Amino acid sequence: MTRSVFAIEMCLRFDAEMAAGMRAMLAGDTATPSAGQLWSMWSSTSNELRRRKASWVSGCWDFWDDAARAQTDFQMWVNGLMTEEGARKIPSGSPQPYRGDERFMTITMAALMLTNSAAERTMAGVCNIPEGHLWHAATFERVLSAIPHINFAVVDRATVYLIPKEDGWALTPEDMRATKFEYLRPIV
Repeated sequence: MTRSVFAIEMCLRFDAEMAAGMRAMLAGDTATPSAGQLWSMWSSTSNELRRRKASWVSGCWDFWDDAARAQTDFQMWVNGLMTEEGARKIPSGSPQPYRGDERFMTITMAALMLTNSAAERTMAGVCNIPEGHLWHAATFERVLSAIPHINFAVVDRATVYLIPKEDGWALTPEDMRATKFEYLRPIV
């Protein structure tokens, strides 16, 4: 069977409350989650991202129904979880907002879906966006709104992860300018 890939990554202004909630959700029994557990995790994540729209900074999303590219791209997204994503060897420390010092976090979701399943066709339709609108807030809202409609019974593999793992490692503006994050586009 062939597969398609859907992935979304969003960079938000760091919010300790949101990060703690995401960590608690992701720390649950997720070694071999059921389709229902995946649906719950993804739906909760997409809904939380939508609630935090005012914190959106940048992001990207992908949908490919080319089987070879789907496998490769999904592995690329999973590798983001397995590799060191920080640009520093030491924690970034607490931000000093009164000095204009900001911190950021990224949330990534990627799924490898069965080609021609209803869920995959739904995401294909949702992700059919004119090029001039790819990085608009309304497009991210549209894509995030579709996530709860994914039937995870037809998802071969899926991942969700948050950077940073600990608040003290929140991403700095310098981190976000690093080559490893250049694929994230400003959300307009």
